[in-house]
Amino acid sequence: MRWNPRRALRRGLPERSGDGPTGTLARLARLGVPAVAAVETVGFWTAVALPLCYVPLLLTGLSSERDAALLGALVVLHLIALSAGHAHNRD
Repeated sequence: MRWNPRRALRRGLPERSGDGPTGTLARLARLGVPAVAAVETVGFWTAVALPLCYVPLLLTGLSSERDAALLGALVVLHLIALSAGHAHNRD
């Protein structure tokens, strides 16, 4: 089983947060769960849609250094999106 930050946060937090550092940490962690879900969702859908940007670039050809750099940047962005969105809706 892979590590899932949402599951880890849910498992490690008490139901009610009290005063003190533990309560503050619990409140911050609960705020982090929607943020993690949002990053996973955006990463997933970016990884799905980004290959559509490759098509026009490859059809026109890589005639300049700028086009090659753009293709490299798209590939790197795609890898980042894949790693960010790999856990989307795995619960």
